[in-house]
Amino acid sequence: MHPQCPYCKQENQSRTGRLLRFLAYSKTYLTIFPFFCFMTYAVELNGKVVGVHDGDSITLLDAEKNQYKIRLQHIDAPELKQPFGKKSKQTLSALVYGKQIMTNCPKKHFKRYICDVMVGGIDVQAEMVKRGAAWVYPKYNKRNDLPVLQGKARRAKIGIWALPSTNWTPPWIWRKDRKSKK
Repeated sequence: MHPQCPYCKQENQSRTGRLLRFLAYSKTYLTIFPFFCFMTYAVELNGKVVGVHDGDSITLLDAEKNQYKIRLQHIDAPELKQPFGKKSKQTLSALVYGKQIMTNCPKKHFKRYICDVMVGGIDVQAEMVKRGAAWVYPKYNKRNDLPVLQGKARRAKIGIWALPSTNWTPPWIWRKDRKSKK
């Protein structure tokens, strides 16, 4: 203990208390705190969908006329040149195009926000999987309900699952195969 130290004035003070006081009065705290705030909270974007690029990517226009590229989280839709790719895009368009949506975007990757999307109380990712218009993306999925919905769609032969099984190539494998052929 140092009697002159403003952080250690009380003799029975815990180490944690001293550390917290130190951080509260230090420049380090001011540098670290905003970083942790940025990492902890998701961005909420709300607005009108003005573009649908494929079965899992849209453009949102907010009230201030800012545009945001959004990638639907947890799912991967067939590429446009893949079997069912255009139908997947049409399905997403029918759900969201021209409508007001609410998003929760925990991360941003390559100038696109990775988001959960809701339209009129409908969970868009779940709806795309239910309709067989998108695959659950196992590498990035953090939800327990989506694989169950995909299993139901597959058993009912809805959407992608109505195609012959030779066309059931997940988009992440299809993209990888296309890259290796170049």
